[in-house]
Amino acid sequence: MFAEYDRVRIKGKNVIGDIVDVQTTSDGTKVYLVESDQEGPSDDPDAWNLRYPIFTCTEDQLEPI
Repeated sequence: MFAEYDRVRIKGKNVIGDIVDVQTTSDGTKVYLVESDQEGPSDDPDAWNLRYPIFTCTEDQLEPI
């Protein structure tokens, strides 16, 4: 289980960043918002293209750093 501000790597994307929010869906699944350490737009279609891209992930997509 992860918490806000944990440092993680998104498996399969090789993105390293920090969890900035944890939400629980109506079916009980935890969803994590991970802000990338890399500044600039991402070419990943799942990323929110902000100054530092944010990715929406499930727990099985993450590993601790």
